[in-house]
Amino acid sequence: MATSPPELQELSNAAGALGALRWMVEEALRESDWTLASHAETETPALTMLVVSHARGVELLAEADVNLVMPAAAAARSAYEAAVLAAWLLRPDDAPNRDRRWLALLVDERRFWRHMGDEFKGRPDGMDAERLMGEEHDRVDAMLKVAEAQLIAAGLTAPQSVPGYEALLKDLGKRDGDYFMYRHLCQLVHPKAKALSHVRSMANHGHEDPDARYGFHTRPGDWAMTIGVTAGALWLCVETLAARMSPTMVISSEADSAWRRITEAVQRLAALPPS
Repeated sequence: MATSPPELQELSNAAGALGALRWMVEEALRESDWTLASHAETETPALTMLVVSHARGVELLAEADVNLVMPAAAAARSAYEAAVLAAWLLRPDDAPNRDRRWLALLVDERRFWRHMGDEFKGRPDGMDAERLMGEEHDRVDAMLKVAEAQLIAAGLTAPQSVPGYEALLKDLGKRDGDYFMYRHLCQLVHPKAKALSHVRSMANHGHEDPDARYGFHTRPGDWAMTIGVTAGALWLCVETLAARMSPTMVISSEADSAWRRITEAVQRLAALPPS
């Protein structure tokens, strides 16, 4: 079934509304004057910039070709993961516990470099790579040892790994509302049936089926979840920056209006027929 111009216009409208919200987040970052009292607070604007970058990618892909929903979904998922991580880092009210969470990022990084070094251990062609991985591991390890000693002196336990995505959402009180969207989006990102349904018939499929057909047939309505999750990532960043950084800020009426516009645009997309 051919995509109609009105459907494509709805997709373009949603991409434009997403762009308006994304631009406001960029402006808030440029005009910020926060008092940064912890590593976690320093990291949060950087994570927000990642969200902005991924959101820009979703906009461009939506405007370029309706069939590019899969790479757009990957960008949307990355945007939401970064936004949730930023909100989780600033969930505690006090700087030491915020930094304990930030140090969990380094715990994961240290483990990564250790595992990477192990990959090359004992290989004749891997000596240089093992050395480089070891240097990265030792760099992060040295930072952690100093920070862990400071945490213990302050009466806090040493940091553990960053919890899984579902646990992060539970900590933020968002598990019931957001986890389904995240898992649904993963089905577009990974080569699962949901993604495959955009390039081949689910009803007629098989090596002996003469009606089996291959080709892109994504419709604008299929973009609703991807654009909606991206917008949700941007808005979570807005809420985090406004309420959890110091000094706190009031979300402007213009930002509220931009959020309503993208919400309404996504709802109109969702009402369109899917592929």
